[in-house]
Amino acid sequence: MDAIPSQQISADEETFGAGVGRGLQRTGAVMRRAAEAEFDMRVQMETRKQETQAIDASSEYSRQASAADLEFKKLNGQQAVDAFPEYQKRLTDLRTEIGKGLKGPLAQRAYKNRTTDYETSALNSLGTHAANQGDAAYVASLDGSNSAARDRAVQKVLSGQNAAIDYSETVDTTLQKAHFLGLRKEGADALVQQSTNAVTVQVINALVAAGRVEEAKTLLAGAQQVNAPGTEIPLLSGEVVGPLTATVQAGLVKSGADYVQSLNP
Repeated sequence: MDAIPSQQISADEETFGAGVGRGLQRTGAVMRRAAEAEFDMRVQMETRKQETQAIDASSEYSRQASAADLEFKKLNGQQAVDAFPEYQKRLTDLRTEIGKGLKGPLAQRAYKNRTTDYETSALNSLGTHAANQGDAAYVASLDGSNSAARDRAVQKVLSGQNAAIDYSETVDTTLQKAHFLGLRKEGADALVQQSTNAVTVQVINALVAAGRVEEAKTLLAGAQQVNAPGTEIPLLSGEVVGPLTATVQAGLVKSGADYVQSLNP
């Protein structure tokens, strides 16, 4: 067999250099794409990691803030009003303290975004409760003043200082309450009648209990002839006239029986 004749491929330096250059370009492009893909993967992993950290941190803030909110709503009246600034500061400080544990900027930004609305909502909830309890505390203080005014009206009659029932003080505090509650004239008048009912019942019962039934009878008769101060409705409602009349009648019967018994010891 004859040997295959050798072939000689001629390539000038320019052609050879171009081929090597293209090869290096392809290799460089592959390596660049691989590096970019690895970088993108690392970015995605870090992003997911920081998002998870933000979710965990904001969930912890939500949990602790909800606990503080429930704790605050157990407070009533002036106690809630006085404690409001403390709880307000606690929520703000809590958000800051939990956020300190987040080092990455993505986590910090996500945490801030997730907790801003919740903190605002929680603070509004605290504020609403404090305001409602403040209103309740004020109304309770007016009711307390009204009760004290009734007691003073009773004492003035029992002591002989006043022959008639003094309704002025209890009517004043009742009108303050009506104004605060935003009641219209009809509602305010009804509230005044409730107060005059209460004062009259307390005075009549106290007089009967003290054996001063005739005074009680006279006061009751007079109270049925007039309107509640500053209103066009009766001083006494029909709901109390009947029971008070029965109380006075029972007192008169008892007084008569006591008188008869005194004649026959």
